[in-house]
Amino acid sequence: MDTIEDTSEFACDSTTLWWESYSKFEYSNCTSILMLADCGGSNSCRHYIFKEDLQKFVNEIGVEIRSAHYPPYTSKWNPLEHKVFPHIPRSLSGVILKKP
Repeated sequence: MDTIEDTSEFACDSTTLWWESYSKFEYSNCTSILMLADCGGSNSCRHYIFKEDLQKFVNEIGVEIRSAHYPPYTSKWNPLEHKVFPHIPRSLSGVILKKP
């Protein structure tokens, strides 16, 4: 896997990994996916790089993806953030992150 340097690349690569390792078997009959995203960074509703990367993924799997973006400064309502982000500071406590 290449080095990921952009939020949209990370989001699309994570979605691809999720699909390939789990979801294409569990949801083999699905016709569409709803993706919820915050409106910051490169996966913003105004940036095209995220849309282009997501379109490439849709072309690969053949399933429609609808993306809905939370308005700015409201990502605190994103249920995933409440489940994932408390664990990130705990697991990275004292770790210095460096670009390879």
